[in-house]
Amino acid sequence: MPIYDENDVLITQGVSMALSHPDVIEIKNRTLDGKYHVQTIGTAGTLLDVEASFTHAQKLIFETIKRASGEIKVVFDGRYYIGVIDGQPSLSRIPNVDFPMFGGSFTLMVNEEGVV
Repeated sequence: MPIYDENDVLITQGVSMALSHPDVIEIKNRTLDGKYHVQTIGTAGTLLDVEASFTHAQKLIFETIKRASGEIKVVFDGRYYIGVIDGQPSLSRIPNVDFPMFGGSFTLMVNEEGVV
């Protein structure tokens, strides 16, 4: 499955996993009688955990987008997710291949999602 830049230019086809989950801000309290009370603040966002592989050139493009806080689009399992990379991606070189390949993971803060 592919990753595209904000202009729909292909970065990589190497997405091996993408798993979405809610990003909820909660305040948790315990009442005097021992019961728990959870208050949700605002509307929950969506985070997407992604595992992908990159050639050296694709890695450089990906890192340039991260530095500029640019948006990317991840397509996986018939859905697309557009957002900004959260934090520092974890990338490492894949050993025993004929040319430089990098694998890693990152989290996408999703601004838009839908069906392909």
